[in-house]
Amino acid sequence: MRQQAIAYREELAELMREITATKSYRQLAKDAGLSPSTIGNMVLGRVPSRDVCLNVAHAANIPVSRMLEAAGYDMPDALEAVTLALRDAKNMSESSKDEVLRIVRKYVEQDAAELERRKNQPPQ
Repeated sequence: MRQQAIAYREELAELMREITATKSYRQLAKDAGLSPSTIGNMVLGRVPSRDVCLNVAHAANIPVSRMLEAAGYDMPDALEAVTLALRDAKNMSESSKDEVLRIVRKYVEQDAAELERRKNQPPQ
């Protein structure tokens, strides 16, 4: 059986130390739906899955982009970023969130169509 390489990042360790300075491993783990040992591994710099990073960012009330960057993950595209931000919007109704997503999707689709149109235009 081939073992998968474990990635470590000092940036993640630093961010997790900052987070756990104000919130215990146990409380952060509980809030994120994880085990305290997972939080401990992250404090040591061990990079978990992207979903675990998202859960910890939400539980720690920090920007998702900051957590993903510290863990070395690619940043989300515009639509995913808005979706993640809306997931955190506590004082917004579900219908308002859906409306914001509908508008963003419209603009993303328009931008994609415009890029495709330009790509297919002959050079001038």
